[in-house]
Amino acid sequence: METVQLSEIELPNHRTKFTRKPSTKWKKLFIVLGVIVCFALGYVICRWYFLTKTAAADEHDPSEMARRRDFIRNMTRSAWRAYMDSAWTADALDPINSTGITLDYGPDSGWTIVASMSTLWLMNLHEEFKIGREWIASRFNLSQIDRTIPIEMIENDFLSAFLSCYALTQDKMFLDRANEIVHLLEPAYQNFNANQIMSLAINPSTGKVSNLDEYLEIDDKIGKFLPESTAEYSYLVQLTNKDDDDGKLYRQRFNTLTQQLQLYLEQNRNNSKPKHRQYNAFLKWYVQSHGNAAIALETYEEGIDSQLESFILKYVHQMKYSDCYLGSMLALGSKEMRMALLYHNTTDWTGRIDRFKHHKQIARELTDTCHQAMYRTVTGLSPSVFYFDDDDEATNSKNLNMYEKQFNLNPELAQSYFVLWRQTHDVKYRDFAWEMVQSIETHCQTKFGGYGSVANVDQIPTKILPQQQPDLLSGTLKYLYLTFCNYTIWPLDRWPKLSDEIPTRLRWTPKIKFFHSNIELGGFEYIEHENTDSTKVFWRNHPSLYPGLNVFAHTQPMDRFKSSYSILIQPYNIEASQGKYHCSVELYEAEGFGRVQFISNRLYLN
Repeated sequence: METVQLSEIELPNHRTKFTRKPSTKWKKLFIVLGVIVCFALGYVICRWYFLTKTAAADEHDPSEMARRRDFIRNMTRSAWRAYMDSAWTADALDPINSTGITLDYGPDSGWTIVASMSTLWLMNLHEEFKIGREWIASRFNLSQIDRTIPIEMIENDFLSAFLSCYALTQDKMFLDRANEIVHLLEPAYQNFNANQIMSLAINPSTGKVSNLDEYLEIDDKIGKFLPESTAEYSYLVQLTNKDDDDGKLYRQRFNTLTQQLQLYLEQNRNNSKPKHRQYNAFLKWYVQSHGNAAIALETYEEGIDSQLESFILKYVHQMKYSDCYLGSMLALGSKEMRMALLYHNTTDWTGRIDRFKHHKQIARELTDTCHQAMYRTVTGLSPSVFYFDDDDEATNSKNLNMYEKQFNLNPELAQSYFVLWRQTHDVKYRDFAWEMVQSIETHCQTKFGGYGSVANVDQIPTKILPQQQPDLLSGTLKYLYLTFCNYTIWPLDRWPKLSDEIPTRLRWTPKIKFFHSNIELGGFEYIEHENTDSTKVFWRNHPSLYPGLNVFAHTQPMDRFKSSYSILIQPYNIEASQGKYHCSVELYEAEGFGRVQFISNRLYLN
């Protein structure tokens, strides 16, 4: 028998399946995952370093936005102090000779002071605001001016400004000054109808009313004046007691303006002649009416559409810098058109949606065109009138041609940057605004601290003209500052403008729709009572309209700039076609109008 050595016997290895080495495929997978993890970790570390160490490169970095706001605030302080030191109470400042100059009103009008107040308040320049307020409270007196001034200018430059200051501060002194302006214009409104007002001027010291022969295109000016004045007096009506003498006066004037405006619309509905400023005025009137003046929005839409169809706006060969406000107008208009879709029945949803999207796109294109006009000059400032050679519209190789090379520190383009930033959240509009800030600081400031217009935007060193317009403080610097502010500062859904530079708080009214019963309610009155601890808000129904509906709302506290807040409405009864409901509301987002929807026996605002 053959002997077998134990060492020669191969025993089965039962642990083989547990000790098998990884295959090449798994090794590669682990390597790839490791590389990805290392890359992601490295990216996070680099990104953190980039954000913290080079914040200026990130347009959304809070510290960089704060730095830019401080920079613009210092520009405003410098312009204000130059005016205060050398031109106090004058219409405007001569920043070259450091003296005051008269533009339209006179040496003691305080035009720049009044125009600057809302900007100083928004920028928290408390010391400067206090100085201006004290002068307005003790010294402002437009009736001492012995010169003939158009009615339109007085309402636009002073009445709107005082209403804005009251809306921002709730300081009754500003409302009193607005009342003074209204009574100052009484001779014109007593003896002429609203259509004639546009062609009139008044001497504030004598009360004498005269016609202005130079108002040649009177039809165009009426179309702009009527809706703006209607919005102003609508706001005054809301602020006063209807039984007071002032309240009766405002309501009478508001009714007169409204009747004349409706007559004007009927007569000019099919007139397609370009009147950009008119359409802007109609849009303001619609917003200020809480959306109730539907004819204003219809007129705006039809007028703008007719111009877009004839390529007057989009493919313009020659543009004025003053037309650069169209970007903001079209952007705001597209939003109002979108909001209106929610509250009006329509059979053409697709068409209307395409319309407001188209308007918004044109707004961006126009603003980009205006920016190109600034970007291509050696100073980075826009000429007053310009056009592009359009051999190749799809490229940026067009040549800029300038008919008028002057830059006047006006706010139109800054306004469009601000509105489009809020509407689109596209960071490039903040980039554009910051470029504008730096160009103004570099090429417009004088040794005395003020800022002047530039004679030729394509020449360095620049020749600065001896005029610091009130528009610089009332509009341009304000819009540039707001572009870098949080959205809660002057939310556009609550602060429409009465004039091109002046914000006014919107005392909006919710339009309530009951989906189950298909009943749409309007006509609510918004009332505010403020004290040091809280703000009480009442939604008061007009009993003759809806006898079964009574609402009480209370918020605590309410930020003056806050765009949304909670409202607790106490249980109340509401009569609808389906019977009585005990309803309560938990949250309301203040985005235009309110919408109400039944859920069981509870009512919610969306």
